[in-house]
Amino acid sequence: SRNSRCVMGQSASKLQIVTHFETLATKEIPEAEDVFWTSLFNFPATSDDVFLYLPPAFLRKVRTTHPINIERLLRVGVSKLETFYTQYRSQTVTDTKLPLNIIRTITRILPFVFESGDDVWLSSVFWKSNEQNALGGRLLTIISRLCFLKGFSIIDEYDVLSGDDVEPVMEGLQPGLVWNVMDTVTSTTMNLHRQELLRCLLVCCSYTLFTTPELCKTRRNEFLEFLVHPTMPHAVTLFYSIINVIFTYDPVGWGLPYASMFVGDAVGDVVEVALQLICVLLDYQPVPVSSPSETYTPLSQSNDLTNTTNIFLESLTRFSEISGFGTVYNGFARLLNNVHEADNTWMPNSLKQVACYQELLILFLRFIDTNQGLLSHLLKSTDINQIVIPVLYIMFISRQSQAHIGLLNLCTFIFLRLSGEREFSIQLNQNCTAKLPIDLHHAQCTNADVMVMVFHKIIVNGSDKLDPLYDCLVTVMANVSPYVKGLSMVASVKLMSLFDLFASPKFLFTSPNHQNCVFLLLEVFNNIIQYQYSGNSALIYAIIRRKQVFDRLASLPVRLMDKASRHKDQAKHKREASAIEQEVQETRDARGSVTERSVVRPETANSPALAMPSTQTAPPTPADPIPVSTPIQDASDSQQAESPTEQQPSQERTDEQQQQQEARTQPSEEQQTTPTESEPSSSQSAVVKSAEPEEWKPTISWVNEWVSRLPLHTVNCMLNVLLPQVEHFIKEGEITDENQVLDFLKRSTLVGLLPVPHPIVVRRYQPYQNNEIWFTTFVWAVVYVNNLGLPLFDANAVKLFKIATIPSE
Repeated sequence: SRNSRCVMGQSASKLQIVTHFETLATKEIPEAEDVFWTSLFNFPATSDDVFLYLPPAFLRKVRTTHPINIERLLRVGVSKLETFYTQYRSQTVTDTKLPLNIIRTITRILPFVFESGDDVWLSSVFWKSNEQNALGGRLLTIISRLCFLKGFSIIDEYDVLSGDDVEPVMEGLQPGLVWNVMDTVTSTTMNLHRQELLRCLLVCCSYTLFTTPELCKTRRNEFLEFLVHPTMPHAVTLFYSIINVIFTYDPVGWGLPYASMFVGDAVGDVVEVALQLICVLLDYQPVPVSSPSETYTPLSQSNDLTNTTNIFLESLTRFSEISGFGTVYNGFARLLNNVHEADNTWMPNSLKQVACYQELLILFLRFIDTNQGLLSHLLKSTDINQIVIPVLYIMFISRQSQAHIGLLNLCTFIFLRLSGEREFSIQLNQNCTAKLPIDLHHAQCTNADVMVMVFHKIIVNGSDKLDPLYDCLVTVMANVSPYVKGLSMVASVKLMSLFDLFASPKFLFTSPNHQNCVFLLLEVFNNIIQYQYSGNSALIYAIIRRKQVFDRLASLPVRLMDKASRHKDQAKHKREASAIEQEVQETRDARGSVTERSVVRPETANSPALAMPSTQTAPPTPADPIPVSTPIQDASDSQQAESPTEQQPSQERTDEQQQQQEARTQPSEEQQTTPTESEPSSSQSAVVKSAEPEEWKPTISWVNEWVSRLPLHTVNCMLNVLLPQVEHFIKEGEITDENQVLDFLKRSTLVGLLPVPHPIVVRRYQPYQNNEIWFTTFVWAVVYVNNLGLPLFDANAVKLFKIATIPSE
């Protein structure tokens, strides 16, 4: 029958394809044997077919037995792409099956070429010394040209290829706005071409995945270096096209419920790959060559061995169009808000949720770190809360997932960067208008309230691996506290609850740095009392109600010495250990189960953890974390900002103040990945291991040292003034409920009764080398995880992070 003949024909065709590929592993194929190569590239294929016919074991076999065939396959493929490009422009060829098959085959093969670890062989294949027509340069150049081939990947009215240096100027983002997702004539086929081309460029950059974290910033990535070189054809056009296609994308479309389940989203697929590629390109910093004797010359366009310019970073730095800033802001706000909007629909899953929000957050941090003009525009001319609230929501829903600890670190870095700006803190006083699908905020709740409540939830109900983030989260609150005009009662109670937890001996005695959280929260209270007293009666009331917490903290050394004196028959270190253990036990018994919280975890107090975001649907179980790098939040920078009240103290800080208030974090790396390529697991984690830290023991002298520096004077002055008055009114019956106390506090004043206002200290996020290593590792881990559907990389060969499986709950 017809169907039987069709099936038999398909089987014969598949057998022929398999036979062709197997020939690569059995004998050398001359480069001039055009019939073989043409038939190899001409088989009817999709991306799935290419991955099926080229399994990892086969590709490794070819690389080991006949590596020359891989080199020839790549050379023939690039030559045929160059021929297609010329013929397609002259309209002598219109069939796109051959170039797409070549691009897919190259995309499949390159990771197995890079994983070999043989730099000499890689250099000889792609970057032969003094060769002006190196294979690697030709490959990247032709892929770049195909990205802007009229009728193939851009619509006919745009023809950027009339000259290599022609960059068209359009409305909105300038220059090079040639990929416009709003063009109704852009077909699904054209978007498919864009996706395949961008994926191929992404794989070309993936050499970093097969290097260790220690070498990822010092070992040169020839492909990335070529791609970000200022003379790379159409680099600026590619930058603006990627930015445009990302920030004009609307995942909702017409807003019809469940529309995404019936209609494919080709633009969304392009956006996901484009986000991954631009994150990789903006992350790379070329490594300069110290001398010409350092082997290869990767750039066919230039013999400059000292180039350290990244044209994509330069383009981002030079990006200054106000209309373009608006497009970027609207794109970030629309895509990030989609995360909570998709979770807050009447009909479950009726609205498509973007899966690439982690890449968006990476890109956002890179944007505000690199382009000061954009950051200034976001803070002064837009509602930054349209980005802040979805980031807080993402932190809230990710707080308990081991696979999302890296995402929480990334969000924290964003807030550290933003909180260093006065305008950001002021905008937090606006009412929160977003309707979040969580029982977290209430009517008349400000964005500052939401931030405090989310941070509180992360600390008291987050993952067991988040201890290193505590100082950073409290640092953000300390940065914004001088400008917070009025915290709600709920946020005030949460803030005071955090102080109670951080001031507990159980927390303080598990790490030599945990007292930093106490210093920072005291700074929050002092800032609000000195500069925003009139609007924060709820917080003042919460402090008055918990006066005993401050008294207990101030008297901690005395109590320890008293307990130690009861064990005179023991050695000094044993007496101190017994006193500290007794203090922890007594405090736990006194506080009871309400505040007895697993916020203190001795097993992780000195072993901070960091995990990356995941696309999994089920949360994983914990895996062992190991430090890879140390992103630092540095307190050495103070900004000269106006006080939000009439008082405008100077912001000069002494070395002693800096030493007392400095907060640091030491996160490590834990990635969400898969153990195999052919059968990706639903829940995995990449873990990097190091040696166990030395055990630390608290001493009474250590407690005395930092307790003597606690900035309790302002809080004590306020308590000494207000507490007797409140107690008097209660005793006389003039105050009978909480609202009357709040009214009294609103009418009261501390003018002339408090000490001289202290300087406003702002701690700025300052990345350094280890932080950049973590960031690069995180970016590539996100790329790895989000390409598990069509597994581009084999987990067995990845060196940038280790792969471990976390069973789904």
